Amino acid sequence: MNQHFAIIGGGITGLAAALRLEQKAPQSQVTLVESADRLGGVLQTRLKNGYLIEHSADMFTTELGIMPALCRDLGLENELIPTNTVGRRAFVAKGHRLHPVPNGFSMMLPHRMDSILDSELLDPAGRLRLLAERWVPRSDGESDESLESFAVRRFGQQAFEQLIQPLISGIYSADPKKLSMRAALGRFVSMERDHGSLILAAKAMKQPTSLEAGSSGARYGIFLALKNGMQSLIDRMAESLKRTRIVYNTQVKSVLPIAEGRWQIQAANTGWPDLEPIDGLILAARADVAGKLLSSLNTGLSRQLSAIENASMAIVIMAVDASQIPQAPECFGFVVPEVEGRNLVACSFASNKFPGRAPQGKVLLRCFIGGSLHAERVKLDDEELFAMARQDLAELIGFRGEPEFQQVIRWSECMPQYHVGHLEGKTAIEQQMAGLAGIELAGNSYGGVGIPVCVASGQRAADRLIDGATKS
Repeated sequence: MNQHFAIIGGGITGLAAALRLEQKAPQSQVTLVESADRLGGVLQTRLKNGYLIEHSADMFTTELGIMPALCRDLGLENELIPTNTVGRRAFVAKGHRLHPVPNGFSMMLPHRMDSILDSELLDPAGRLRLLAERWVPRSDGESDESLESFAVRRFGQQAFEQLIQPLISGIYSADPKKLSMRAALGRFVSMERDHGSLILAAKAMKQPTSLEAGSSGARYGIFLALKNGMQSLIDRMAESLKRTRIVYNTQVKSVLPIAEGRWQIQAANTGWPDLEPIDGLILAARADVAGKLLSSLNTGLSRQLSAIENASMAIVIMAVDASQIPQAPECFGFVVPEVEGRNLVACSFASNKFPGRAPQGKVLLRCFIGGSLHAERVKLDDEELFAMARQDLAELIGFRGEPEFQQVIRWSECMPQYHVGHLEGKTAIEQQMAGLAGIELAGNSYGGVGIPVCVASGQRAADRLIDGATKS
């Protein structure tokens, strides 16, 4: 019997789920419902005047092998490009200057002690306190802990404020007082448990290559991008769908049961096409959206899903001549500690990271404003955001004159926040979802951020749906 599966949400998670359903259930019918007029969600690439502008993520990690495998399956392996080898480092703002992240320091894992001693980001007391981390007793409990609590306990207040908070908040757009170590940064919790110290854990790890050892802020060698941007990945995924009906501009308002293990989805649109009953449904939308759709089925589950908060971010795009930023170091970008009281969370030199992002002699800047600590800034008008970005760029890298062009990209309520207790909440959600046979959750609201995590989440949801349908 041919089965009918539906996916709500046409971002990369939903696309990955659709591809997996077509692959593993070749006789099935698949319908993908998207509320916007395009696929890809936050992933979008735009070309303008020789600049390649990413609207959100501009690279993905090769760890776990998920993305290289997907690109190979899609015939995109020849389009993959690594980060540039020159300037493979990050800086941190302090006062009116940028200082390099200590070589070999990644998030909160120090591989080189000499670079800590040489860093001007910390005063002598701050350096010694960081190096004393190896003698800090490990936690004796299994309870969750916030990033701020963990980092201050292990490395001291100064290292947390000047190094760890800006590096990690730049990834999660999170409030460090709330960000769960176990949910977002569990590998560091495991390092403390297994080695008693993150410094000792770093010593026990395989030493990074000479290129990686000289980098700072992130392990840039494990990241790849696509020559023509993330849009090429989204387009190729969509083109590869052969038996999936895609419905655009459609807002789903509810999911209703019609028989055991079978469902009907209702939409707000008057032109919603008649769909036959659904044998399996994947909700590849934000947790709060999924919560609203399931409210008539399980109010407790709906409340738990809606409790997962999301942060917002504005990205100010600026195209400039290299001569307009005379104090900019050769690097991939910089982060700004919250204690500095500036407007920016971070600034990425997109054209330094990958080739083909800007014409010769030009620089493409992506300035990040907002996040969970300053959500109100995302709602400011474009001119106010331009002014905020220019002020910080003028003071930190000597920006002057007018950009060739500038643009604001806003992402509202798009970045899930893994607060302390998130894993317990996730377990409770999974337990209640077990009572809704034929419905699966997918996306970055539950188990991590980043493109590979979203792809894996969509694939696993499809696998569970097929397995459940086979057993029924």
